[in-house]
Amino acid sequence: MACPRDRTAYIDLRHRYEPERIRLGIIAESPPASGLYFTTKHGAPSEPLFAALMKQLDPSRPSRATKEVGLREFQRRGWLLVDATYEPVNKLDRSSAARVS
Repeated sequence: MACPRDRTAYIDLRHRYEPERIRLGIIAESPPASGLYFTTKHGAPSEPLFAALMKQLDPSRPSRATKEVGLREFQRRGWLLVDATYEPVNKLDRSSAARVS
């Protein structure tokens, strides 16, 4: 299930899993053009960024039954992922990507 591509919807998704106290902030490039945001709980736990960060939470148990379980653990530990821009840049050509703010 892809997420709406507007800034407000993206921020609302992120806030659902925002920790009370941030212990680690992770800055990503941008949300993916696919719309499968890190904080989309209906996505697959095998999504590359999600799976990689779950391995960092616990290398002996990298997979989670659902994204919801993984996102709640991310939140419990005080980890927060934010994107440097709200505009997906992974499908843009270099000159277009450079202009995104």
